[in-house]
Amino acid sequence: MHILSAREIEKSYGVKPILRGAGLTVLAGARIGLVGNNGAGKSTLLRILVGAEKPDFGEVHVTGTFAFLSQKPNMSGQTVYDAVRAASSWHQALIDEYEQAVVDGNNKKMSLLQDKLDYVGWEVGHNIDSVLDKVKAPAKNRLLSTLSGGEFRRVDLAKTLLSGADLLILDEPTNHLDVETIDWLEAFLRGYRGAVLLVTHDRYLLETVANEIVEIENGKCVRYEGSYADYLIDRAERHALMHKLEERRLRMLAQEAAWAARSPSARSTKQKARLQRLDQLRGKERFKGDSALRFAFQTSDRFGNVLMEGVDLGFRFDSGPWLFNNVQFALPPKTRLGIIGPNGAGKSTLLRVISGELKPTCGKLLRSKRLKIGVIDQQRSGL
Repeated sequence: MHILSAREIEKSYGVKPILRGAGLTVLAGARIGLVGNNGAGKSTLLRILVGAEKPDFGEVHVTGTFAFLSQKPNMSGQTVYDAVRAASSWHQALIDEYEQAVVDGNNKKMSLLQDKLDYVGWEVGHNIDSVLDKVKAPAKNRLLSTLSGGEFRRVDLAKTLLSGADLLILDEPTNHLDVETIDWLEAFLRGYRGAVLLVTHDRYLLETVANEIVEIENGKCVRYEGSYADYLIDRAERHALMHKLEERRLRMLAQEAAWAARSPSARSTKQKARLQRLDQLRGKERFKGDSALRFAFQTSDRFGNVLMEGVDLGFRFDSGPWLFNNVQFALPPKTRLGIIGPNGAGKSTLLRVISGELKPTCGKLLRSKRLKIGVIDQQRSGL
């Protein structure tokens, strides 16, 4: 059974084509990982599938229900509980339908609905509490307007998972999650009764959840059966074959072009056929393959022993609780430092203090006079 199908999707921004005839089919129970280079059009395709954006050409057919976790969450209600409860309205509708079947004496429908409620549970309240706890969302009475970006995102994830939709469409679901929560999410998605379509840079999540990989390549969708590891092998074999075919096309193009350059102006039927083949070879889309990307993290400046030093650093917002206090560190040249900790521990805030975006509440941050800082934040603004 098809839950969703998209055909010949085309989308351009200005003169730049993003999707060029992309097609995708999602069957009941599918676990699809959508992959592709940055800028290939993954998020664009998802927005088109859910109707948040219109394609320039093509069509999308949806025969089931879906829930969409976007990178830019949008939730209704005033509190955390309002947002997730609204997403569970399907459960109350199911109970209402069951009760009406009882009143009508429709035993067949009543039995079918009872099976569904036995499967999903007759009381949804404990499911809400459980999922909110597992994704480490803020308290249910917290106002949505007071949430941080990470808290808002986790509430939106809980809302999506509680939707009971036939298809979960997840765009980078592991953002703002710690390792423990990601492990729980993997188990949840593997056991989810509906289909899952996800975009993620977490390759382990793809390997453990997906049984089908769809890659957006040159604006089109290429399907690979199996896990992420299977995809890597099949893709390498496909690209090797495509490179051989491209080399063959270029050789034939050179031969036919050389023949056309020395052939007399009078054309026989056979000569015209060869010229048509030359045009076809020229018009065939070139296989581009992967391009190499290289970064050079170098500086011409010469520094002493320490680039930056934190002395008794502490930070809190207004009169709120301390996110961190008495932090001490020194960064000599060539240091590679990882900062870890649970959600809400203050990791991102510490980086904002180090970069100079925020001033510490207490303590000192000492920097080399010639120090320049490059930042890539969660919104990727530094790119």
